[in-house]
Amino acid sequence: MSQPAPASLDAESIRRNTLAMLQGQAEALNGIFNRLAKQIEARPTIEEASPQLRLALKIQGQCRTTCQMILKLLDPNAAKKATAKTDPTAATAQNSTSTSYPNGKLN
Repeated sequence: MSQPAPASLDAESIRRNTLAMLQGQAEALNGIFNRLAKQIEARPTIEEASPQLRLALKIQGQCRTTCQMILKLLDPNAAKKATAKTDPTAATAQNSTSTSYPNGKLN
C-alpha cells in the first residue's frame, strides 16, 4: 500500500512555496534593476553607461519572466492572455497577425 505524501510535500504547499520564492526573486531583481538605473543615470555618456545598461535590461527581462511565472501559477488562463497581448511572436495558428500591432504592421 502506498502512503499519502507528507503534508510538507502536498501540491498546494509546493505551489505556495514556489510563489513565495518567485516573489522574492522578482523583488530582488527589481531592486538590482533600480540600483543599476541610478548608477547609469550618474554616467556622463552613453558609452560609459552601456555595459551597465545592458545588464540592467537583462535583469529587467528576467524580472518580467519571473512575474509571468507568478501569474501563470496564480491563474493559468490569465497568463495565456497576458502573453498573447505582450508577445508579438505568440500569435495563434488561426490568427497570424500580432495583437500588439494594428493589422499586424508596425506603421
